[in-house]
Amino acid sequence: MRFIFEKIHAVLATGVALALLSFGAHATDIAGVKLGMSVGEAKAAFGRPAQMKVIPIYTNKIESGLAAWQGERLYDNSWSGPLDEFAAFKGHADSIWFVQKNQRLPKTARYTRQVLLEAVRKKFGKESFIKGEMGDKLGAIVVGWEFDQDGKQFFGPYSEGGRTITGAAIPAAPCRMFDLVRIGSNPTGGDNFLPEPMSIILPSEFKRSCSRAYYAEWTHDSDGLVEAVALRAIDSATILRAIDGKSAGSEADARKRVQDQQNKGVKPSL
Repeated sequence: MRFIFEKIHAVLATGVALALLSFGAHATDIAGVKLGMSVGEAKAAFGRPAQMKVIPIYTNKIESGLAAWQGERLYDNSWSGPLDEFAAFKGHADSIWFVQKNQRLPKTARYTRQVLLEAVRKKFGKESFIKGEMGDKLGAIVVGWEFDQDGKQFFGPYSEGGRTITGAAIPAAPCRMFDLVRIGSNPTGGDNFLPEPMSIILPSEFKRSCSRAYYAEWTHDSDGLVEAVALRAIDSATILRAIDGKSAGSEADARKRVQDQQNKGVKPSL
């Protein structure tokens, strides 16, 4: 009997180990909030600075996330916005599928890009790719941790895919759901459900080849010091399930309306 229990324990341990190999240190938090949390759990876990203003986000009058910010809008770097801002969002999904934290650094609080890279590697583990050149004098960097639909992490140089001149397929990362241009591009938050002065915009396109993705994005000045950084987590699988369910419901409603009309037996008057 003891041998059987030992075998069961070994099987369970192997399963846990495989799960950790899939998501590993990457299935982690941003400011205390993790993908998959309920709104209540996210509110309780959010490690906010004492001066940060926090408000609920509503979807169809139902609480579906939280937004927070502190500090005045900064214009001395390329991502103008509050000094710090944060959003966690569930919307119509079953759990939190989007988390983002932006930090804009005053000149006296900046650090080198290498220090930041080492910090995000320590937090999230070995990255899938780095997009951008760390050695460039001015520029933007994206460090990504991307997992395919089976939860397996992608490793390789960043690529948009396509084919070589010989016709061979070029491997592409499974998610590619970052967008540097949109960070700070609209002070009202895009669709305006986030208040001024927030500038976080939620992604609106998702890839079925992707389960989850984590990103650290930053810009650095000519002195090599980081001026603004964004951390983002996206659960593509969760939001796609919600979208699929909503679409299926809409199609079912449309079929019912047609059937109800047919059942009335209305005839043309010619």
